[in-house]
Amino acid sequence: MSISSSGKEYVIDLGSMEQKPLVNAEALGAGASAVVASSSGGGSDSNGARKVRRWTKEENHPPSWDHMPADKDWTVENVERGTADWVRAENAMFAHDGFSSATRELLKVERIQNRTLLKRYRAEREIITSRRGATNLNERYLFHGTSATAPLAIATSADGFVVEAGRGDAFYGKGSYLAEKARYSHHAATPDAATATWMVIGGYKRDSSLTVTASAGGNGIRIAGLAAGHCCANYMGEYTRQAGLEGGKAWYKGGRGGNMAVWYNACQRVWVVGLAGNVGTNAADIFAISTVATPDAVRAGTWSVSESSQPNSAVRCVRA
Repeated sequence: MSISSSGKEYVIDLGSMEQKPLVNAEALGAGASAVVASSSGGGSDSNGARKVRRWTKEENHPPSWDHMPADKDWTVENVERGTADWVRAENAMFAHDGFSSATRELLKVERIQNRTLLKRYRAEREIITSRRGATNLNERYLFHGTSATAPLAIATSADGFVVEAGRGDAFYGKGSYLAEKARYSHHAATPDAATATWMVIGGYKRDSSLTVTASAGGNGIRIAGLAAGHCCANYMGEYTRQAGLEGGKAWYKGGRGGNMAVWYNACQRVWVVGLAGNVGTNAADIFAISTVATPDAVRAGTWSVSESSQPNSAVRCVRA
């Protein structure tokens, strides 16, 4: 069948449930029956094709949900990067201090489609709306860091977050604790020993491609040489000399986002490149053992760069 949306023509293949631009779609056979379909929130491929789902009055699901079989009460669906659900999760993750897209990356988003919880949510929402009015719902996206309980065990249950399921030894008493800031929930989370895959730091490696040079005017430095996909690529860029000294020598701030720094650690006798919040420590992602007066004077080829973390299934976290 063919449809028109925003002035463009599309063809929907009812067999594969794919929507394709009319210019790229193959002709459909005769006898195709019409369905009402909507975009499922998944990304499109290089040919402009994207998955669609059947839409029925009985389902009445949120527009971004994928089609669910009638005999399924819940499903877990992968959310494609760049879709509305992905962007919403990413914006919420990095909306507050403590978590920054400059130092962290959102790797995966899953959408829990739970019919029972959706019905309960809508029923409670209707009750509150009738009491307070639609403008006083005060709905928010919040974060929760699970302990030993697997996240899917909560998300796919018929109860969801309930006071009775909370820990009795929590700070404010038994209950389900949620936070507006992702970093709070991050510190409360305890990875499951049986299923979690830990990322292990790859260590440091000398990288002759990295260069540190003086900026024009002598009031700063420039770091260059690491490719865009490197884990330390955010440290590339211009740095401006700051007031005062650190470790007895000049220190600098800049990089992509402006929250990186270069300083001297006198105790370790090293030049350090790291986050501005760590100035004065030896918390380095890039470093060079040298006592020269400024970082641009460090001998080329002696800078050591942190390697990307790698998943290691042998590492486990066990509650003591």
